Amino acid sequence: MSSIHEQAMNYVYQQVLQHLLGYFTRAERTALQLLIQRLIVAAGGIERISGFKVLVAFGGGKL
Repeated sequence: MSSIHEQAMNYVYQQVLQHLLGYFTRAERTALQLLIQRLIVAAGGIERISGFKVLVAFGGGKL
């Protein structure tokens, strides 16, 4: 992948992320940041996060 393409994709990613974060409250953004930090620690570092798998138990019902 070319450097220009990588920069463009990173810019798009950042724009989408900022747009999505605009829907979260401050508390939700903080909780998301803490979750991401814990996932990185559990994975053994940022360089290993891409191979980390997470199992989520979901009952499918509404609260």
